[in-house]
Amino acid sequence: MGSLSVIPFIGILGILFIVFNIFLFVLVVLTIIFGVIRFKKKKFKKIFLVLLAITVLAGIKDYQIVNEFVNYNEIVEIIDRLEI
Repeated sequence: MGSLSVIPFIGILGILFIVFNIFLFVLVVLTIIFGVIRFKKKKFKKIFLVLLAITVLAGIKDYQIVNEFVNYNEIVEIIDRLEI
């Protein structure tokens, strides 16, 4: 994933990518916290389910964003050239 190191040099898109990943990290932490509370005290069922759904959707979107930045055909071509 060395190609991801160039994302911050893109400018505004790089900053938005970093902010989105921080947002996703906070969502994951909140989902874990509310999941533990829900498991122990049987409270916050709706909040947990909403956080879980938002986290999964944001994770899918993050995966799509990363895939747009990485061109796998170029990586395969570079690897093929290095093996010769």
